[in-house]
Amino acid sequence: MCKDKIMVNMGFTDEKFPAGTHMCLIFSDEEERKKIISKYLDGGYSAGEKVSCFADEMSLDEVKSWLKDMGLKISDNDKTGRFSVARTADTYYPNGIFEPKLMLDNLKDFHTNAKKEGYPASRVTGETSWALKGIPGSDRLMEYEAKVNDILDEYPVTSIC
Repeated sequence: MCKDKIMVNMGFTDEKFPAGTHMCLIFSDEEERKKIISKYLDGGYSAGEKVSCFADEMSLDEVKSWLKDMGLKISDNDKTGRFSVARTADTYYPNGIFEPKLMLDNLKDFHTNAKKEGYPASRVTGETSWALKGIPGSDRLMEYEAKVNDILDEYPVTSIC
């Protein structure tokens, strides 16, 4: 159990999970993926958490559009940064190379900043389809996924990859 022992709503189930839960999303098709992820993001946003989504295949505007189509009530006027959408290239491999330590540091910073800003919890979701594109370092994705679990007790960012 995470140090904070905060229980969060994952959005797609009535069961509560400890903040810092790290899940792998398994889905049958794109519509199912969108439905689950939109519920997950809405669960955090509705609870006042700091939320971020890392998109690979869709543009940032396309992501915001499908989230609104799925019923997320994210304010276009929200200047707080409580909800953000970023490109996977800018998040996972900003220098053109995927480096697990850099991404882990980003997750730590995301959680630390969320707590400093007064959010009760933080959550992210990121598409990992970029790893199939031959990005240098993408062969280290499984290493990263395993190491995420090592930091979640101290930096409980709830995440679905």
